Amino acid sequence: AAQMANSGNLLMRKIFDDAGKYLGIGIANVINLLNPKYVVLTGGVLDASDLLVEQAKAHARKNAWHISTFELIISRESRLRASMGAALKYINDAFDNVESCLLRK
Repeated sequence: AAQMANSGNLLMRKIFDDAGKYLGIGIANVINLLNPKYVVLTGGVLDASDLLVEQAKAHARKNAWHISTFELIISRESRLRASMGAALKYINDAFDNVESCLLRK
């Protein structure tokens, strides 16, 4: 499908544009709810990243609260590695914060 879109098939291009749009709206929803510093995309979405990512970025920025600051990261690592990185980032941030519930006795 991605090859067809890249070779000029307008219907397939429209499908990828719409998928990027809705991916971006979904990312914006997560940003509006959780206000993460980073959003990491990995896995199957990368198979057509050249068709999806720019649309997703544009729609995420358009639909996220304007006070939100986030970075959209594309990870070519395995899904497990991206998840472990996110968990470790959370743990490191929690231990850096003196008032963290993880440090209470």
